[in-house]
Amino acid sequence: MSEAENKKRLDLYERALARIRDNTNGTRDKLFAPVVPKFPGATPAQLLKEARADAERRYARHIGADLARKVAGTLTLEHLREHLKGPEAPHDKALGRAEERDAAKLERDAILDNLFRDTRVLQEVYKKAKLRDPRITLDQVRKYRSENLNLEKRPTKFNSWVANYARDEYQADLLFFDDLRARDESGRERVEYYAGLILVDTFSKKLTIVPMPTKSAEDIINAFKKGFADMGGPPRMIYCDADSGIMAAETRKFLEDNRVVVSITSTHAPLAERMIGYMKGKIFHRLQSRPKQRWWNVVGDVVREYHAEHQSRATKMTPNEAARPANHDEVKQTLEANRLSNNPQPRLQEGDVVKVRIKKKFEKGYRPDWSDKLYTITSAVPGNAAKFVAKKHAVPLSDDVPLSEAGKNTVDPQTHYRLKPLEGLLGAKRGVYMRHELLFVKHKAD
Repeated sequence: MSEAENKKRLDLYERALARIRDNTNGTRDKLFAPVVPKFPGATPAQLLKEARADAERRYARHIGADLARKVAGTLTLEHLREHLKGPEAPHDKALGRAEERDAAKLERDAILDNLFRDTRVLQEVYKKAKLRDPRITLDQVRKYRSENLNLEKRPTKFNSWVANYARDEYQADLLFFDDLRARDESGRERVEYYAGLILVDTFSKKLTIVPMPTKSAEDIINAFKKGFADMGGPPRMIYCDADSGIMAAETRKFLEDNRVVVSITSTHAPLAERMIGYMKGKIFHRLQSRPKQRWWNVVGDVVREYHAEHQSRATKMTPNEAARPANHDEVKQTLEANRLSNNPQPRLQEGDVVKVRIKKKFEKGYRPDWSDKLYTITSAVPGNAAKFVAKKHAVPLSDDVPLSEAGKNTVDPQTHYRLKPLEGLLGAKRGVYMRHELLFVKHKAD
């Protein structure tokens, strides 16, 4: 654009601002006049929004989109009020009626919000609401619940996640022998290991258990190194719960340096949890015949026996057989045949409103499973925040590099969601949430 054209555009911009400010020749009335009858019953905020959008389209042809947006932004509710009360206004009482509706809605929402905190039964809320405000209708109560509580049913059944190949995903968790820790702390017995790290391959069901003296970040890193060696190498991703040792900066850096994507859940790693119970039972059974030994002395034999003899119901093979490349297609076909899809969920997108899971499954107490506060999805990410260039050394990518660049990034294929606000939530530390940790409330407002 030439200097002369730019000067002309700026002059038109200044004149437009002045005409709106002074309502020269009824400029503001001309902007509001087509909008008010077009949207009968609209609130003042909605009328102003439509008038600004219309003004932006008009001025953009002459001064460009950026300046037109600034001009349209100078329209205010006070300007709208003047228009609706002026002699040229076709609906001089529209603003007053709209303001009354807004006030009544705010009062009604406050009543319903208070009542829904005590009970979620629709008829009970409706009866109590009628006592406070006889104007409240059952349809209004239904509408409030659908817009502010949840449209998605709280899940009672869950979906399966099927890995694509061996070492695609490990589920990780810490296991503890609390009776041994109590003996050690009381001084009755010197206990070398009372904790361990379990890694389970979700495809082949192979696993390893690495004893740890403590659950510090240093011991967890050493356990990961030993576990990766036992399993034949690191996985593409790890799924685990939010243990402080795993979430520690040193542990995360170690996993990132090994190009491992970490998916941290606010619930549990279900396969790892089940295998902890199963393997503890095998370990205790083995110790009954070897009373002078400790669990870390027999765990290796128990794991080897499991790999060679235990036939998984999911793969119909032993872990050693399922891990063989020759059996990959058969294992994948069997896992897909048994995949569960019992919890169909609405697709989430940017701008949708959700609640966040704040309580782990099986956790005791009166704390609710889902947050009372509502959160807005700011973006849907095809994988979590760990991204690396495949060079000699793993180098983190900046956020503006596409996650879908094949061969350049290590990406968890499960969609992750960024929310706002995040203060005080688990996601504030890890940055994202997975779909099963979100309860859909309402779609983005049109």
